[in-house]
Amino acid sequence: MPESHRETIDIREYVATLKAHKWSVILTLLLVVGSALAFSFSQTPIYSATARLLVVPGTSNGTTTNAPALYITT
Repeated sequence: MPESHRETIDIREYVATLKAHKWSVILTLLLVVGSALAFSFSQTPIYSATARLLVVPGTSNGTTTNAPALYITT
């Protein structure tokens, strides 16, 4: 079929189809969201954290008291 004879897509047809099946779309959306919420709230929360402390041996000269705080990163 040549390019010029191709059928065009009319957005009004899509809107009419969605309006005709409005309740099916809404019901499906509510079921999916409700299932996701039920699954999410039924899971046991797991909390974890990590931290790294960089210790460079032999660099302290004893004159700075807050120097270790400079090496802490999160």
